[in-house]
Amino acid sequence: MDRENRALSRLEKRSWERVGQVLVPGNATLPRYDYAGASAKIPAVLAASNQEDEELIRFVVLCLGCLPLPLIRALLTLISKWAYGTGAFGTLPRLLLIGIKGVIYTTYYAGVDTTKQVHDGMGFALRCEPSPKHINQQKPSITENKSATAAIAKEIS
Repeated sequence: MDRENRALSRLEKRSWERVGQVLVPGNATLPRYDYAGASAKIPAVLAASNQEDEELIRFVVLCLGCLPLPLIRALLTLISKWAYGTGAFGTLPRLLLIGIKGVIYTTYYAGVDTTKQVHDGMGFALRCEPSPKHINQQKPSITENKSATAAIAKEIS
């Protein structure tokens, strides 16, 4: 069950955006995380988690956000190597990475940027129009399926 969103402070927003810059640096077609304005949806994503988990991830990201970008990058790389290279001892770092990356990637790729740069940069174009082939199709009647039903019943018995 979702809880009420708890707004980010200016320092928390800055910290999430700095971590986002490391994980989503952008390229020629996609904007950087902080340019997309994705951090506006972080409270809604965090509200879907357990309150204790939210507080802990906010604290970790706040601590990371106070570091220089190269050090954030190095720490995330180190945590990633520790998480995926040590078996059972990597459980907690794996969960930490899933939490941080999950929030960053969810808010970035969810389409919250008002300029639609992210979806346009990916070439994503969702259209929900029925194809002309299926417009005039009707559902098969029950009598058309009698032979198939009889064959299945025969195989079962």
